[in-house]
Amino acid sequence: MPDTPITDQFYLDLVGSFFNLKWQIMAEGLKHDLGGMQALTLLMLNELTPRSMKELCNTLHCDASNVTGIIDGLEQRGLVERRNDPSDRRIKTLHILPAGKELQQQILDQLVRGSKAFLAPLTDSEMTQFVSIVQKLATNRP
Repeated sequence: MPDTPITDQFYLDLVGSFFNLKWQIMAEGLKHDLGGMQALTLLMLNELTPRSMKELCNTLHCDASNVTGIIDGLEQRGLVERRNDPSDRRIKTLHILPAGKELQQQILDQLVRGSKAFLAPLTDSEMTQFVSIVQKLATNRP
């Protein structure tokens, strides 16, 4: 890695930005009667690639019983459903339902609108670079 201006302040700024985004997601979820973790979970699901409960536990860094409670609430509202994995019935996969996809889109629309103020200091060129960097980092998960 080349010399970069990564300092203590860089990490403080980065963590602050992440928490700002997390609070925005949680606030949008509350507008739709979702708990913060329910809103975060709903945004992590996509209709093309179901996620296993175990994968969700690992992503959220929480106990299986916590994830079960989160999914129970989403399932009771008709937003997601658990299904047996066709290759291994012991594995439960999470599937976003049409109502969940619609609510997910409403939350994303609000987040995109809200991001304009947050991203306003960036030039068009910086915005293009920022989007590219975030996409690159998103595909580099440990």
